[in-house]
Amino acid sequence: MQGRSRRSLIAGALLLATSAAPLQRARAADPLADEIARWSAFLRDTKDEGDVWRDVQQSATPALARAEQSLRDGRRLLALQRLAAARESLAAAAYVVSRPPEQRKDGASFEAEWARVENYGESELAKRFGVTRYPAIFVDDVLVATPNDFGF
Repeated sequence: MQGRSRRSLIAGALLLATSAAPLQRARAADPLADEIARWSAFLRDTKDEGDVWRDVQQSATPALARAEQSLRDGRRLLALQRLAAARESLAAAAYVVSRPPEQRKDGASFEAEWARVENYGESELAKRFGVTRYPAIFVDDVLVATPNDFGF
């Protein structure tokens, strides 16, 4: 009987050890923490001298710090809300910074690029799904929402 309980104890310990590893991996892959870290790295690593970038840095840096603190405090929804406050201006800044300097300095060139990017009705994706009006949401090559979904 003693040998049987010893085997049960060993089996239980092995089961516990093997079930803890996936939980640790799941905790390590936190998409919210990853997104906060990604945008924090973008803020830290991007070098730009423009006024818009300085404004974005001044507003997004404390917002991301508050989001990170909320996440550490276990307040995920608050962290998500604080990230959302910074993410829109960061994403816009990422687009602007990615453009060539001459395009950022010439208003007409920038407007032409913006019109090209924003002309969704002429995109192959819109044509494939028959989307002729917006708002519509595409994720990769999948139509996720149509104007009807927004009440239009």
